[in-house]
Amino acid sequence: MEIKFNNPELLKLALTHRSACTNPGTCSNERLEFLGDAVLEFVISEALYQEYPDEAEGFMTKLRAALVRQNSLAKAAKEIDLGNLLILGKGEAASGGQEKDYLLANTFEALIGAVYLDQGIEAVQTLVKKLLLPNLPSIISEKAYIDNKTLLQEYVQAEIKTTPKYSTVSTKGPDHAREFSVVAVIKGMKYMVGQGRTKQLAEEASARNTLEHLKTFGFLS
Repeated sequence: MEIKFNNPELLKLALTHRSACTNPGTCSNERLEFLGDAVLEFVISEALYQEYPDEAEGFMTKLRAALVRQNSLAKAAKEIDLGNLLILGKGEAASGGQEKDYLLANTFEALIGAVYLDQGIEAVQTLVKKLLLPNLPSIISEKAYIDNKTLLQEYVQAEIKTTPKYSTVSTKGPDHAREFSVVAVIKGMKYMVGQGRTKQLAEEASARNTLEHLKTFGFLS
């Protein structure tokens, strides 16, 4: 999918990670990410309002949360090969930053902000319609609108009658742009790590990764 910009500098800014900047507050994509997050929420809210005229607010809120979840946005970013376009510092590039879900999700939000400034709300609506809304049928059929921490807790309690806990592995970045890494812990055993802009997002990612692991490989002994 090709996106043509009237102002190429906006696209460059949307693709620039803070690790490639001497002054991340102004030359990175963080401000566009802030804007894109709000624009994305509005566009999806309006789409859900139109698509489900008979559904209550609570259900639509859960659907919206599922659509803007880190893994959903990262998937959309991968569909348009955003990872290969990222402008990263040497350290972030060496650590595989172009493949990290949380970084791809953040960049996708920045791209949305850039598209909005460059071409307006209709262009954003077109992107959302092509890249995010097609996920709705599977989200509903698989009940993916239920958050991952709840799904993992229900699975673990049903299988071995205990409750998962979460432990912070690392915290990087300044206060306004934290990057958290969290690991799920079950009966003292560490499972899969998740990353996100907040502890909650990192825990969600960890829960999702752990649930996928458990369903494939089972519990550690």
